[in-house]
This record gives sequence, C-alpha cells and structure tokens, in this order.
Amino acid sequence: VEGRAHLAGLTETLPTAGPDGRHVRLADIAGGPALIARARDCGAIGPDDELVDLLTAHRNAVPAALEIGEEVAQALAVSAGTLVGLLDPQAIIVGGEAIGLVDGHRERFDALLHQQLPPMQQDIAVRRLPEDFDEWTRGAAVTAIQRFAGGR
Repeated sequence: VEGRAHLAGLTETLPTAGPDGRHVRLADIAGGPALIARARDCGAIGPDDELVDLLTAHRNAVPAALEIGEEVAQALAVSAGTLVGLLDPQAIIVGGEAIGLVDGHRERFDALLHQQLPPMQQDIAVRRLPEDFDEWTRGAAVTAIQRFAGGR
C-alpha cells in the first residue's frame, strides 16, 4: 500500500493511549523529540543529554527511564494492535532508534497487544529489529531498491 501521497506506513501518526489514558499520536509518546523532552523533565537524563543517554539510563535501570520504557511499550502495543486489526498481517516488525526502551517490557508489550486481538489473530509473529540505526535503515533501503528494480 503506497497511499495517495506515497506516505503509507507513516506510523508516527497512529493513535495510541498516553500514560493518562488520553488519546495521542504515537510520536507524542515514542518519537525522539517527545522522549528526550519527557526524559529531561522527569530527570531520567540531564538537560543537555540526548536519546542515546536515555537508552543508556534505561539499560542501567534508572527508575525514571524504566517508566518511560513502559510507556513506550504500552503506546507501541496499542498502535500495533490497531494495525494488526486493520491489516491482518502474518507478522509485525517493530524497530527504530528508541526500540531499546521496549527491552525489559516485552511481556507487557505482548500482553497488551494480544488483549486487543481476536482469537484468530493471536498467533501474530512479532519481530524486533536491532536498535542499531544502520540495521533498520538498511532494511528500508532494501525495500526501496526492490520496489524501484521491480518497476513499482
């Protein structure tokens, strides 16, 4: 699915639930700028720190960073469930530069995702791309090359 403006797959605009239950866009919870702002506000990282510092704090089990990771896992599960319900794929692939924040919250992610799905979709395969930016951009490049070479 390419979409009218060739923007299909722009997941940052997917609806999800914020920590307070309010509906927000996925980017408002899991997007880089929102993550950095939240992490700075709650003291998970310093005022000049960036996303890499939040990921390090999460790996080091800093409580505020772990809380942010749980929020990301919840938001991602809600959005992923929406996509699975709409498109009924065989598998979903989750990745991105902040996917490391979901580590340690995989059980929560899986439970929330499966709560949303009917029995016929419970066997959905969930694949996690590496946190390394180069790896997931390489995957996107391969897809683009295949489409270009295939004339689509």
